[in-house]
Amino acid sequence: MDVTIAWRCRACSSEDARLERRVRAWMATRGWDAEATTTMTAPGYVPLGSIDAVTKETLDWGRKDRTDEERVAAFADAGVATCLKAVDEETTREIREATERFVERVERRFEESFGDIVYGRDRFAFREIGSRGGERFDALVDLELEEWATLRALARDDAPWRALVDALMPNGWNVHVSVVYSRPGAKNQEWHADGRHLDVECDVRTGCGHAPPYGVCVFMPLIDLSRETGFTQFFMRSHKTSKLIGFGDASLILRLSFDGILDAGQSVAYDYRLLHRGMANDSLANRPVLQFLYTAPAYRETKNYGTRSLWSSQ
Repeated sequence: MDVTIAWRCRACSSEDARLERRVRAWMATRGWDAEATTTMTAPGYVPLGSIDAVTKETLDWGRKDRTDEERVAAFADAGVATCLKAVDEETTREIREATERFVERVERRFEESFGDIVYGRDRFAFREIGSRGGERFDALVDLELEEWATLRALARDDAPWRALVDALMPNGWNVHVSVVYSRPGAKNQEWHADGRHLDVECDVRTGCGHAPPYGVCVFMPLIDLSRETGFTQFFMRSHKTSKLIGFGDASLILRLSFDGILDAGQSVAYDYRLLHRGMANDSLANRPVLQFLYTAPAYRETKNYGTRSLWSSQ
């Protein structure tokens, strides 16, 4: 006798193991000596990758063998592109040093004024900073302050990825910058998307027809990344539909996982709806990454931060 059990769950290894244990325990109560296998079905569009390896070179926006129109089409399909033309070393160093002072100031504020929060363990969300899982943080910077003049010029005018952003968001954009840093001991994040789907999603049969991006996020590491320091992993094509949320681990099986291991000053841009996760920091130093969020003028970010100010006396 064949018995089929339907179970709605996330596509990750822990869910698969839990399901198998439950099924085997259920069979044991009936005295069945049988085999059980688990198969996965998806609720919508399932993208399939190529057998050819995806590298930061193949995803480079600046490839000379593509026209601007082909670059935009490639991003619309993959949801991610690299920019291997790096910010110059002097600018990167200046911003890294400003970032280190900023992080020290933020952590000192927590130590002096928020002793009830265990920094690196407890979850919190302020207007200027939010925790992103153990030992991982996202702190907004105020670009109008003089200390961020170099960063302000980079974000608005001088960035090597400026042509990419202009091509993907031809009707204009606003930009916000934050420091996303992971301290030693940070673990792998869960797969997630920072931005919601606000408009039409793709056709489940073709994977086409999804709305263009209302937000493009650019990550620029301030140190050279490696397997030890960790990096950001991306699920290419997952920006096309919300139905892939919860299926992040399938990116490896589908050959659509891209590891954003970049040098300091290089960058990777992705559709704000794309599934991604920060990987563990197994090094002995912080992993600081700048996050540039370019959004349509009408968009307002309300999801990823709180309402109370970190610097408020109340």
